[in-house]
Amino acid sequence: MFPLAGRRKSILWQSGFDLDFSDVEQQIRIDFRDADYLAAAVGGDACRFASAAFVTLSKINEEIAQRDSIAWSLIKLYYAAFYSGHAPLRLLGHSCSYLGAMHVARLRQIASASGNTPGFQMNDGLYYGVLTPGQTGMGFVLKSGATGGTHEIFWRVFIEYIRSITEQVLLGHLVPQDAKAVFRHLAAFEQILAGSRSSNWLSTFRNDVQYSHANGVWPPLKISKKERERLPRLAVQWSRDPMDVEVAFVTTGQLDAFIVACAFIVALCRAILSRVAERSSVGGKSFARHPLAIAEG
Repeated sequence: MFPLAGRRKSILWQSGFDLDFSDVEQQIRIDFRDADYLAAAVGGDACRFASAAFVTLSKINEEIAQRDSIAWSLIKLYYAAFYSGHAPLRLLGHSCSYLGAMHVARLRQIASASGNTPGFQMNDGLYYGVLTPGQTGMGFVLKSGATGGTHEIFWRVFIEYIRSITEQVLLGHLVPQDAKAVFRHLAAFEQILAGSRSSNWLSTFRNDVQYSHANGVWPPLKISKKERERLPRLAVQWSRDPMDVEVAFVTTGQLDAFIVACAFIVALCRAILSRVAERSSVGGKSFARHPLAIAEG
């Protein structure tokens, strides 16, 4: 949670919660004692991120081949992937959340009033949160002390999570043939993001395009019309099943790798939301239906 939806005042901060700390882990623990309440908050946050991603890509197949819009299309792809990376992390019990000065000041105030002050310095910044076993709260550890800004830190967290589930796939409940296929697909995706590059390569590539006008996508273009014409086919893969995104067949350079990696992350987000909607006890009223309707146009 961000805390929720990036709003100045979140519903979480307007509600009662238990506050505790782990000095060993330098962790802030917030517990609302209500799994349904937290589930609604997490679902709403995931819905917001996913909706933003799908809206961002609504015309990507038309724009990315145009000489005057290719650069901004790549930036749109990046942000759609960034939003889409946050959404499934939320649904799977994790979060990269920015706690601002207002939130930290409130936590300090509550800690002081209760006589339960932490043995470490609480600062504003990007925190990595994990859902508690009872699913009524989350534990947050500051990540902003690491090298890089919030985007770079987020991608490191994201790729670490992808690695962890890649390792678990072969030990899960899938039949061996399916497990091996998923393992190879996730490993190929990880190779794009990390491989010989850093885990925050997507952010680096976007920065190069946006701020350094690199990669030949700003006038004067260094990409031929023929090269541009193949880009929509790569970008539109965000609407496919993630297993059908061609992550294992990227052989034509960083531009294609960037587009395919972004498309895969959005496709993964869409697939997880679809599974949530299918399994929902409220059917068509599931929160997941709203972003999926946007994705379906």
